[in-house]
Amino acid sequence: MEFLTKYIYDVNWKYEVKEQFGVFTLAAWADELRKLGLKVIHKESYTIPWLRVTHWEKDVKMEVKTPKGFRATDYPHTTMIVVGEK
Repeated sequence: MEFLTKYIYDVNWKYEVKEQFGVFTLAAWADELRKLGLKVIHKESYTIPWLRVTHWEKDVKMEVKTPKGFRATDYPHTTMIVVGEK
């Protein structure tokens, strides 16, 4: 996730590698809001189509290892939206 969200920014690489995007999962973000006393009223995540089509599908093959070898898998989600209500 971290590499996929940064490798296209080669000009700013020294700055990009210092940023962190995949800190929490969607469930973990929702838990953090609940810890703050908020009611989670909406949560979703998705992959930005521009990244997937313009870069990832051309540059990266995503696979997971299984007992029978490797199989294709989805690209990670790039964006999460969690809405909390007080």
